[in-house]
Amino acid sequence: MNHCAAQNPQKSAAHKNDIMIAIYTEICYTEAIMISLLTPTKAQLQLAENLRERRLAMGLTQAGLAARSGVALATLRKFERTGAASIETLLKLLTVVGGLEEVIKATTPIESEFSSIDEVIKADTKPKRKIGWRS
Repeated sequence: MNHCAAQNPQKSAAHKNDIMIAIYTEICYTEAIMISLLTPTKAQLQLAENLRERRLAMGLTQAGLAARSGVALATLRKFERTGAASIETLLKLLTVVGGLEEVIKATTPIESEFSSIDEVIKADTKPKRKIGWRS
């Protein structure tokens, strides 16, 4: 519960804007920054393992994938072992084994429902009352 509303419920109208600002801030923060429990190191290793599994599923050797992608064999071996590679290397490898489009789609910005704090304040937050009818 918002501490402003909890401290003095009599001032709910005066604090409506504060609450709306807090909600907007929370919405924007949640959409802008996705919290993950996956560390960058673990993510690198998982990417390397996933790519290795794709390579094997295609029946490619490391040398075969290196030749098809234009990535040096030593670079590919290091990537599969440590997960360390440049973005260019990763994208070249994904071009061959698949997944490049999914990576691009995953990095597409998320559009917010609101573009400014003014839109949040002006938003009608009260649910519309449903009017029933009797026969």
